[in-house]
Parts: sequence; structure tokens; C-alpha cells
Amino acid sequence: MTCGGAVAGGLGPRERSRIAANVCGLRARARVSREELAFLAMMATDRLARIEADAQPDTGLDVWVRLAGSLDVSLVELLAGVAWKPAEQE
Repeated sequence: MTCGGAVAGGLGPRERSRIAANVCGLRARARVSREELAFLAMMATDRLARIEADAQPDTGLDVWVRLAGSLDVSLVELLAGVAWKPAEQE
């Protein structure tokens, strides 16, 4: 199982890396292959691979909901350790 990689738009590198690690770890805990999880979450295997490699930009909420449901975890658990800090206004 390979995880981590390039950073692409949206959240910062730390947050994107945390999401990738969460998905990888939860998939390992569930003992399902990438192909099985992709099937359960109704997505292409290569898209899941990009998410796990921290290289899938702008993934919508529907994807996180499908992944969490397929892994039998909450969105809170799937996104643990991820936070958004808004830019300060001048």
C-alpha cells in the first residue's frame, strides 16, 4: 500500500496528507483492497489511488460520504486531524 505524494490545490499539504493517511489507514483496518473500496464507494480505482497518494484535487463531499460509508466510519473519523484555518481579513 503506497500513500503520500504531490500536493494539489485546495487544502494545505498537511491537511491533504492527513486525509490520504486516514483513508489508507482505515482501508487497512477494514481489510479491503483498493479495488474493493473503490467498488463499494462507486468510484474508479485510479481515483481512489490518487486520493491515497494525496494527489486528487477538489474532491467533493459526496466522495467523502461514500468513502466513510463504505469503510463503516463517520465523516469525523475519516477527516480526523484535518481543519481549515480561514485567511485573516485586513
